[in-house]
Amino acid sequence: MKNKIAIVFTILWMSLAFLWSCQNSKKTKCEELLRDMRSTPILLPLDSMIYVGTNNNSIIRNNLYRIVVYNDSRECSECSWKHMYMWNDYVKLCNEQNYDVGFIFIIRVDNYSKDNVKLRGVMKNIAFKNSYYIDTLGVFERVNKHIPQSDIYHTFLLDNDNNVILVGNPIKYPNIDNLYLHYLSELHK
Repeated sequence: MKNKIAIVFTILWMSLAFLWSCQNSKKTKCEELLRDMRSTPILLPLDSMIYVGTNNNSIIRNNLYRIVVYNDSRECSECSWKHMYMWNDYVKLCNEQNYDVGFIFIIRVDNYSKDNVKLRGVMKNIAFKNSYYIDTLGVFERVNKHIPQSDIYHTFLLDNDNNVILVGNPIKYPNIDNLYLHYLSELHK
């Protein structure tokens, strides 16, 4: 009986040690990806994309800071587009606080003739109030090879020189939201 208990505890201990090492290696990989993102300024080839303007001019290139939201729709285009409305309140909040930040929404579509009608229909249905760019050629990803493919790295705050300051989606993650708002409010003082 004591042997069985010892074996169970040994297996449990080894499992915990393995899980801890995986967590540690994920953290190290994440730190490495963030270091890579911060090592090279983000290029914004907006002139190579299709601009879809709205009455709300949320895209201002001359802001001191910019939040870039890149949506590459690798999994389900319409699924990811349907959540874009969540940015309406965030843009409004930043504008009300007079933060010197502009928003650049870039949406990658593979088949413009097919996806354009769907995209514009979804944006209208969800009442997305912000201007955005449609990247039909994949140029954003091509010129920014240092940005990881995972969508958790596809929202970031840039300084005036397009250097990455913060990474993460403040709409999805409250802790990231706190970081963004804290940083922007400190800059506003």
